[in-house]
Parts: sequence; C-alpha cells; structure tokens
Amino acid sequence: MNIALILSGGNGSRLGGDIPKQYLNVGGRSVISYSIKTFLRSPEIDMVWIVAKDEWQDEIKDIFEQFENTEILGGFSRPGDTRQLSIY
Repeated sequence: MNIALILSGGNGSRLGGDIPKQYLNVGGRSVISYSIKTFLRSPEIDMVWIVAKDEWQDEIKDIFEQFENTEILGGFSRPGDTRQLSIY
C-alpha cells in the first residue's frame, strides 16, 4: 500500500499574512488543492494522509469533496513542533 503524506501544518510565518501559504488561492484554487488533485489522480497512491492543524481540517475535507476518488483520504494527524516531528 502506498500512502501519500501531505505536510500542511505550517503557519507560513516567513510569508506573513493571516493565512498559511498552503491555503492561499493561486489560479482560483488553494495551493494544497494542487497536491491533493495530483495524488488523487495517481494510480500508484492508495491513501492520502494529511498533517494539518484542527482548524484547517474541515477546509481540507471540503477540497477533497471537489474531486472524485475521495475515499482515499485516510485521515489527519496534528503537526509537530518542527517539520521533522510532523513527518514522524
């Protein structure tokens, strides 16, 4: 089984602003939606797991609903204090 991991727990502090960069709109869609769409279209991916803060999980679920094959959303994990801990 191949599981894709999307790290979406950062707060975008270097970019500034009120919204983390993965949730900003680019070309009419959030940045994270491009990653989600790519993994959903791949026949090599069986499940997608997302590391995200609680307050963004409903928005991510809404993004999944826009695409087919949404049943491969495995779930969520809360981010760690560092990127490495989020991966772990």
